[in-house]
Amino acid sequence: MSLLSDYGDELKSHLGVRGAAATAEVEKGAVRKFARAIGETNPLYFDEDYAAGTRFGGIITPPTFVAALKAPGLPPLPDPPVRFTVFLHTDDVIRQFTPIRVGDTITSVPELSDVVVKNGRNGEMLFTTFSYTMTNQDGVLVATLAWTEVQFA
Repeated sequence: MSLLSDYGDELKSHLGVRGAAATAEVEKGAVRKFARAIGETNPLYFDEDYAAGTRFGGIITPPTFVAALKAPGLPPLPDPPVRFTVFLHTDDVIRQFTPIRVGDTITSVPELSDVVVKNGRNGEMLFTTFSYTMTNQDGVLVATLAWTEVQFA
């Protein structure tokens, strides 16, 4: 076994550990900026008059906006035995259950949900997935986000 494999096993014992919740209000300006940044052109994300006439009744967020709402902290985890020199965000898996609207207050809770150590061409890599549960001000589950990162020394 290697230091990184041992650390991966140690992290696996922390699966399900949650971090601190974070709450954010969804602001119209932030939705517009985000939509423009990702090249979105749908008036549902920009135009109040247009959005008011849709089944949503107002501006909603693009589905990937949930990444901007994720809690900034992580669950408490043991320190790694090596200094990671490379950190990459590999992918997101988003499940949206109900539209997120301008004015909603979203609470996000992070949880360590998966740990995998793989061998790559530059050595061992640590993949960690943090799942975020997002609820609105009424306690309704609006989305989940699985955020995977890879690190190696």
